[in-house]
Amino acid sequence: MHGDFIEFGLSEPAGTASFWQQARARAPFFARTDDGWQALFLQPGEDEVLLRFDDRAEPVPMQLHPGQGLGGFRFAVIGFPAPFRVSYGFESADAPGGIADPLNPDGAGPMRSIAATPDAAGQPFWPQHAADALLPLPPIRLRWNSGLLGARRTVRMQSIGPEAAASGAVVFLLDGDDWIYLHPAGMAFEAAHRAGELPPCTLVFLPSPAGDRRREELALNPLFWQAVRDELLPLVAEQLGRPVDPASTVLAGQSYGGLAALFAAVTMPEVFRFAACQSGSFWYPAPADGDPLAGPAGGALGELIKAQADDPSAIPDLSGVTLAFDVGQHEGRMLEHQAEVRRLLQARGATVRSELSAAGHDRSSWRSALLRDVAWLLNRAD
Repeated sequence: MHGDFIEFGLSEPAGTASFWQQARARAPFFARTDDGWQALFLQPGEDEVLLRFDDRAEPVPMQLHPGQGLGGFRFAVIGFPAPFRVSYGFESADAPGGIADPLNPDGAGPMRSIAATPDAAGQPFWPQHAADALLPLPPIRLRWNSGLLGARRTVRMQSIGPEAAASGAVVFLLDGDDWIYLHPAGMAFEAAHRAGELPPCTLVFLPSPAGDRRREELALNPLFWQAVRDELLPLVAEQLGRPVDPASTVLAGQSYGGLAALFAAVTMPEVFRFAACQSGSFWYPAPADGDPLAGPAGGALGELIKAQADDPSAIPDLSGVTLAFDVGQHEGRMLEHQAEVRRLLQARGATVRSELSAAGHDRSSWRSALLRDVAWLLNRAD
């Protein structure tokens, strides 16, 4: 494909100054197909570039177009289902960690942009911002020196609504730094509250370590939740000037964070009664070989729930626990794992609501589920 990209709305000769002027602040570019969309991605320059999507493991090599006028550039055409939303970035020798799309005004930090098909549902409370925008920080900062975890953390807090600190619920956002620096949850929650879509609450942005340490901390780790209960909750209560009431406390997490939030609700229901889990890693742990999702449905957490039900010394009743699940309809066996965990939880008396998102395993789609599900849980909290 070395012609112009007329089907994507780019009528100027490819690679000319007028072509790039037409392409500015519009990427990616979409063309309808019989079963979805074709998306065109462009990157100026002739150096080798990989297109990386956050919902899939392997990057896509971008092809070289000889261009006209200003020279060659890289491009890729990717098929998307309808509707769909995903985060992406460009990787090269000069930017191995990735950079955002310079032609896309919808950024998610300096390394990612957001692509949404024209028929994707809007996200009205989430502000669109450039990849290099300096997002506002939540105003309250706590220093959590955890003896149990052997780590120091900076935990930020933000009150949503003027009455939140005195009487509102407390919402813990796992992977909190992502919800500060990549996706401005504080701004979105504020907008939703002003619109009457969200009760007052205090957000607690709970950061996670990077890489494998994140998995070790969040994947069925009782020590982590002991540290939250015994060390962090008192700090939050001191800042609020009142106790943190389990009847109005919500956990929210995605992927391993979703697994962790549910683990807390299952093992500490007297402390954590409400949890929002988007694309929870309920397959964990992965089989030694092959597809990481190919293990028994529900994974180790499912086995734990079944063991609790069979053990007279365990808490047999989860009727006080309320959970909101969301999973991307394009996440393959994730749907099967979530369905099994939901079945087991409902058999134990938990209240569980489950939704599908038009997405894969991606934080840009979790934004909608996060607001919707936290609002649903807050309206059921005391």
